[in-house]
Amino acid sequence: RSVTVDTPGYGMSDPPNKQPSIKDYADILVDVFDYLKLDKVLIAGHHTGAAIAASFASDYPNRVTAIIMHGVPQLTAEESSGHPSLHPKPRTPLADGSHLSHSFQGRTPPDSAQILEARTWMTLTSFISGPNLAHWAVFHYDMLPDLEAIKAPGLILSDANDSLHPIDLRVAEMRPDFEYVEFSQGSIFAFMTEPKRWAKIAAEYK
Repeated sequence: RSVTVDTPGYGMSDPPNKQPSIKDYADILVDVFDYLKLDKVLIAGHHTGAAIAASFASDYPNRVTAIIMHGVPQLTAEESSGHPSLHPKPRTPLADGSHLSHSFQGRTPPDSAQILEARTWMTLTSFISGPNLAHWAVFHYDMLPDLEAIKAPGLILSDANDSLHPIDLRVAEMRPDFEYVEFSQGSIFAFMTEPKRWAKIAAEYK
């Protein structure tokens, strides 16, 4: 079976009472897996989720059979410090709805209907959620020590037009023992349009 966990402060989960670190998010999974009576897991994550997965696999190696990271935010200090996510736009709703239209940036060539739907939900949930705690955490996380410490077999998935694609290639060079698969020629939203294929890759891995 697959278990999807809401990152605290997102989805239907309650917000934490302080700014968590990526390690804090990873540590929470111990309680989740204990509650579900899961001794060992194949842990998988996309973007920020990949950072949480790396931290968990590093700190709790006896509970991980394998790791899948899709879009790996192994950021240098320079890459982290200049990222626009550290300077979020105001989330105050405006009467004319322009707070949504300004957040929903058009693409050329135009996105498919499935990608448009995914981007629409992403835009809406960014206003439903509270402060962007998880992005703050990932841009203050030095993944390299955890990445080097992971003992479990690993798979890196990447999308050719994702901003993290060059970093995925860099991580694949750092960990030549990990498998590397280009999931799509698309962007960050590609996996949202093909959840069955994504799940099949995870189910068949190791």
